[in-house]
Amino acid sequence: RKSGYTKHAVLSDIARLFDPAGWLAPIVISAKIIMQQIWQDNTAWDECIKPLTLIKWHNFLKYYDNINKIRIPRWIQFTPSTKIEFHGFSDASEKAYSAVLYARVTPINGPISVTLLFAKTRVAPIKVLSLPRLELCGAVLLPNMIHILLAQLDLPQYQTFFWSDSSIVLAWLKKQPNTWSTFVANRVSTISRKVGVENWNHVISHDNPADVASRGCNADELLHDLLWWNGPAWLKKDKSK
Repeated sequence: RKSGYTKHAVLSDIARLFDPAGWLAPIVISAKIIMQQIWQDNTAWDECIKPLTLIKWHNFLKYYDNINKIRIPRWIQFTPSTKIEFHGFSDASEKAYSAVLYARVTPINGPISVTLLFAKTRVAPIKVLSLPRLELCGAVLLPNMIHILLAQLDLPQYQTFFWSDSSIVLAWLKKQPNTWSTFVANRVSTISRKVGVENWNHVISHDNPADVASRGCNADELLHDLLWWNGPAWLKKDKSK
């Protein structure tokens, strides 16, 4: 449609992106951010979307078909004799927050493998929150993801590690929840109750794959994004590295 898209048509196109595991999360969140903008523009259901929003939507659709080129391996290299760890990363931008989970499998003989398992994103609320608070919202997604995943697996032994590039979030997690305001306290309490606060670590933004999902990208960019599909390169190295 070169002339325009209605709100109804855009929402219909977005609804076709069925991605329960979140492997296409950076693409989906880009579409959801545009949809939020359409609502903020007060566009009626069958009214054409505003010109500036239409430009963003056309840019999104330009690379949409590249989704068909994405190939995702079904086997994560795990066998009963291998060691498995789960590494979760969280991040936020002004538009969205995200969490992504990887399986790190160490065989008895052979290279370490890292595989994308699960991801979640949320559009930032219209009521403006500070970036550290959005980062904390992203961190809360990780415990929920771990519970969903582990409920489906029968693993006798595993380790979990969580990563954030927000020094403020990590500082919040180091103290008792009642130290902080209600907003922070509730979320710190949720994280502590579900996964604990001991295995949270700092990661630089450049190595944080959740940054890809919180900013969003088009299908062509995601197709070639090694950080998203494989996690940071150091996850495939020995822990001493």
